[in-house]
Amino acid sequence: MSARKLANAEQSDVCQLTGDLDKIEQAATGAGLTLIRIDLKGLASKAGLLGRVARALNFPDWFGKNWDALNDCLTDLSWLDGRGWVIIFENSKHLAARKPQVFHSAVEVFQSANDYWRQAGKPFWVLFHGPSDWVTGLERFE
Repeated sequence: MSARKLANAEQSDVCQLTGDLDKIEQAATGAGLTLIRIDLKGLASKAGLLGRVARALNFPDWFGKNWDALNDCLTDLSWLDGRGWVIIFENSKHLAARKPQVFHSAVEVFQSANDYWRQAGKPFWVLFHGPSDWVTGLERFE
């Protein structure tokens, strides 16, 4: 994984990650991107997911704790520093197994935000980390 790839907004995407998190962290730092790690272990609800994302991304008080509000905040991020972002969801398989609809809805919102930032020319990577045998339907991040 290279910092050059992460820095390229046109390549940024929502992907499944099975590789080494430390290497991704080093590449993100090398690219000058803000790295945010969110652990999904033990989550079994939409509210829990939205709460963890809101805390990790330091969402403003007006965050409405629903999918539309998540999209609104993800396509703003004016309160976060950085020339782009890499969000890694650790232990993603736990949520996907317990609440597949919540997982898929979250992926859709993050894909929409990724489209927004790609068009704006800012890298916005969302990586769902899990075991190599986990099938998500997402592109694998290499």
